[in-house]
Amino acid sequence: GVVIGGGCDNIAVAMEDAVAIGNGAGATQKAVALGNMALANGFASVAIGDEAQAMGVTAISIGYKAGLSQQGDSNVAIGQNTGQYVNGNENTALGQYAGGSVIGNKNTAVGVNAGGLAQGDRNAYMGYLSGSGNRGNDNLNLGTQAGQGAWGNVSVALGLTAGYGAQGDANVGIGQKAGSSINGSRNTSMGNGAGFGITGSDNIALGSNTNQGLPTFLNNTGFTARGDNNIG
Repeated sequence: GVVIGGGCDNIAVAMEDAVAIGNGAGATQKAVALGNMALANGFASVAIGDEAQAMGVTAISIGYKAGLSQQGDSNVAIGQNTGQYVNGNENTALGQYAGGSVIGNKNTAVGVNAGGLAQGDRNAYMGYLSGSGNRGNDNLNLGTQAGQGAWGNVSVALGLTAGYGAQGDANVGIGQKAGSSINGSRNTSMGNGAGFGITGSDNIALGSNTNQGLPTFLNNTGFTARGDNNIG
């Protein structure tokens, strides 16, 4: 291995075919650790940045404290404090504090604080706080706080706070605040604020503020829909 860290407080350590450069850096077999206290502890892993950690096989952590205390293989964390305390495999996090404390596999979080505290598999979160606290599998959230705090599977939230706090499976919210605070499954909401607060399943809300709030016969058709199979 290659070790560069002479004169530092802590000696860099590199195993066979490994590279460790920096004060207290450590790299296992075929791994690379670059930075103060950087640790590449998985086979063929890469840790670049002060206190960055790549703890699993073929894991990659780039940035200050990226990948700290991860458990699992083939995780990728790029950014300051990104991908910390992950428990799972093949997760990808890009952006400051993105993908922290995730439990699950094959999740992707892109954006500041995106996907933090999420639990589940094969989810994609893109945008500030998108999918933070999400629970479920195969969800797609795109936009600031899209799908934040939502629980369910195979749901789609596209837009600022779309699908925020939604509970249920196979819901679709497209537009600012669309499909937020829903409690039910297979609901489709398209438009600014459409479908906000729906309680029930198999409902369709098309247009600005449809199926939202309290019952009314004015401009917003189906205002506050409760029940199933409604169209507003």
